[in-house]
Amino acid sequence: MTRQELEQYPSLLKEIEYLKSKARQVENDHKAFMAADTVYGSTENNPQNRTITIHGIDWIAYDRKVNKYIKKLREAVDKASTLQLEIEEFIRLIPDSCTRTIFRMRYLDNKQFHQIAMELKLGGESTPRMRHNRYLDNYFLMCD
Repeated sequence: MTRQELEQYPSLLKEIEYLKSKARQVENDHKAFMAADTVYGSTENNPQNRTITIHGIDWIAYDRKVNKYIKKLREAVDKASTLQLEIEEFIRLIPDSCTRTIFRMRYLDNKQFHQIAMELKLGGESTPRMRHNRYLDNYFLMCD
């Protein structure tokens, strides 16, 4: 887990919601696939043969384009969701309760260090920042 991955957690949540919203929007947008054609025939009300215009949705084009696009959106959602779960798991596995709470507040709740210090009554913002940085430094040393 890198600092950059941790810091993108709030953006991941927004991205996931945006992609899901976009997929719903695309699925419901049939207007772009409206088609018209003319046929020669008659109707019950008018038995004389004439040209009739028919309108409808080109479901073949819809399925081809929309399903392909939605598949790509869902793959992006899956990728972002996987990273979200990895970040949450990384934080969950931090052994020290105070450090774990600092990470949760910093990344999952998107709080600044001064807000964390006030809520946890840790003095100034340097205390949670130092605990955070020390943990990451030690983590990176263990990974090397």
